[in-house]
Amino acid sequence: MRLKLAFPYHGLTIVAASEDTQVFRTMSRSKNHSLGNQPGVDIGSAAKAEVSARDRYGVRVVILCAVWIGTIAGAAELLFLQILKTTSTAVPGAAGPSLGWQSGHLWLSRHIVWMTPTLEVVQLVAVGLILVLIARIKRTGLTLSQIVTPMTFVAAMSLLLVYQRLLEIAVFVLAAGIAFQAGRVAKSRATALLVIVRRSAPMMAIALLMLTVGTGATFFVKERISIARLPTLSEQNPNILLLILDTVRASNTS
Repeated sequence: MRLKLAFPYHGLTIVAASEDTQVFRTMSRSKNHSLGNQPGVDIGSAAKAEVSARDRYGVRVVILCAVWIGTIAGAAELLFLQILKTTSTAVPGAAGPSLGWQSGHLWLSRHIVWMTPTLEVVQLVAVGLILVLIARIKRTGLTLSQIVTPMTFVAAMSLLLVYQRLLEIAVFVLAAGIAFQAGRVAKSRATALLVIVRRSAPMMAIALLMLTVGTGATFFVKERISIARLPTLSEQNPNILLLILDTVRASNTS
């Protein structure tokens, strides 16, 4: 297969190229030289450098990838926590079933629905900004694989650390393997993956914002309705404050 190109490179114009040999026939700007008399010039490295420059990205793509990976990782962590909660035991300090929470009953706050993906996104944005800073210092851009691999590693570590039955070294190895495979996919299918990220990341961010606002608003409205339903008390009724301390250690009290 042959490609027709036309752009100047150090005073030369590329008129034909072969993908198989990466050897380009060149023609001088001088009128005294013809195409047939010009020797083959190997400028494959220059073409690769130009392609590499086009495949490097900045802050915008880094933030989009952080939102995309963080939201997916947060949703996976929520699902995993719900499985652990369902299969856990209510006996304090006892090990649960095969998928159970190791330290007994698992209590989940209502705010975990929005806090988990939000924290995942925030920490991946921090990782991305560090990558951008390193790239700026080195005066080069970031490939999609260089962005996806470390972010996937951090997200996988966060997810796997929730499961308390895995050793830290096992978590590290598994997260590194997942990140390596994600980097391979990002490298081989960069264009398709980037299209998906650019289209879905903004919608994920909007959904996460709506979930955050909706959770807070729902709690506020329910609290106001509950307060409004309380019976009216007269000023002669005594004020009684009942404190219940459940599972509090004696060392934490005075």
